[in-house]
Amino acid sequence: MAGLYPPGAHEATTPVWITGHRLHTGIVVRRADIPPVIWPESDDFRGSTYLEVGWGDRDYYQAPRGTLALALRASFASRGSVLHVAGFDTPVEEFFPEADVVELALTARGLDALCRFIHEGYARDERGRPIVLGHGVYPRSLFYQATGSYRLLDNCNTWTAR
Repeated sequence: MAGLYPPGAHEATTPVWITGHRLHTGIVVRRADIPPVIWPESDDFRGSTYLEVGWGDRDYYQAPRGTLALALRASFASRGSVLHVAGFDTPVEEFFPEADVVELALTARGLDALCRFIHEGYARDERGRPIVLGHGVYPRSLFYQATGSYRLLDNCNTWTAR
């Protein structure tokens, strides 16, 4: 984190937002601020002002309704993880009115590191392309197969904190 956050007194910054949706967290980046060479998958959401990314258990996150059985399996016997990426245009606090939203100011190096971290979260097929699993929770959103193993102590909150 040294040199990435917090920014120096006279250092240029870019805002990003952390969204808290009860038990789930996400990261929001203004699409125009994303270095496309670092996070090329953001091109899947051309025309969107913001992108929210969340990471979670494949079965629980994609289920129409979370259940206790899905939560227990996610915590102790996850069968895979996903990234959920949503594109939207309204201000973050308006798009997620029920969420706790925290704005952070990142340096250019910090933003690059964040975008690289997100890019590395996509699982890839044999040709190196991200694996789309289907439509997401919002009108402009997709689920992608992700890297990493979801479990009780390595969940969306620890992913967001990383």
